[in-house]
Order: sequence, then C-alpha cells, then structure tokens
Amino acid sequence: MHRVARRLNELDSRHVVRSPAARGLRALCTFATAGALVCSTPLSTALAEAVLYRTLRVQTGKPNRVAVYQSLKPDCSRGPLAEIRVKKMPGYGTLVVRRGSSKRASGPCAAIPAPAQAIFYQSRDGFSGQDQIEYEVVLGKTVERYTVSILVEKTAPPVQRTPDRRLDDSIDI
Repeated sequence: MHRVARRLNELDSRHVVRSPAARGLRALCTFATAGALVCSTPLSTALAEAVLYRTLRVQTGKPNRVAVYQSLKPDCSRGPLAEIRVKKMPGYGTLVVRRGSSKRASGPCAAIPAPAQAIFYQSRDGFSGQDQIEYEVVLGKTVERYTVSILVEKTAPPVQRTPDRRLDDSIDI
C-alpha cells in the first residue's frame, strides 16, 4: 500500500491533470492507504486517466530527444520494455521512436546498459512556433499519457568571423 501512495505522489510532482472521475478515485485510494480499504481496480483506472504535461524548447531543424524509457527495475535487474504508442503526431515536424541500449547517468544503476526506447522530435527546417505531440507509455496494466508542448525556436545564424590579417602570412596571387 505504501508503494501505491508513493506512486501517486510521484505522479502529482510531475504536474498531473486528471478527469473529475479520476480525481474522486484518487481520493478514495489516498484514503485507502491510510485506512483498511483496498482499491486495486480504481487505482489502475485513475492511473490510466492521468495525463502528464511537459514543455520542451528546441531549435528548428535539429533532432531532439523527448524521452528515454529504460527496462531496469529498482534493483538494477532487467525488466520488460515499455510499449510506446504515439497518439498525436506533430503538425510541423517528425516524431521517431528508436530502440537501443542506454545507461543511466546517475543513481544505483548508473553505467549498467539496458534495452531502452527513446522518442525523438525534429521540426521542419525553418519552422518556428508551437508544436505538440501526445503519446502513451504502457507497462503491464499501467498506462501513462503524455502531452508535450514543443516551442520551436529559430536557430541562431552561425557567427561569421573575418580572418585576422595580422596572423595571415599568405600572399594573394
């Protein structure tokens, strides 16, 4: 039961917005962790209705990693790989899900390679403005829905440097 409360707190710390029906179920589950009530079915429903919102700033035309989902359990053993379902493609770019191997940068499982999936977004060249994607991450009976607002900014023009003639000993022919 403590795991249930910890999971709800983790979701709340990531700006979760739920439907009114799911809010009632969450309250029931919170009460259940303090009392003797069990709520396994409503909890899975509440988690399935959770939508996590993120904002991402990117430069136009460049590939950007949106998220990485690794298959490591808390004890550093390998677990199942989550399924990523794209629900809404971007209007002004491309979205790609790639499989590969990844290592965590920190924590108890740092430097342990494990199968992973990553989501990448790239806007059309020259586009600047707002774009949006939606996807789900499914692991067992748990479904997390994500809506990502993407602010695409124009790439700064490259700095043109003029050569310093004092250091140039070439001769114009």
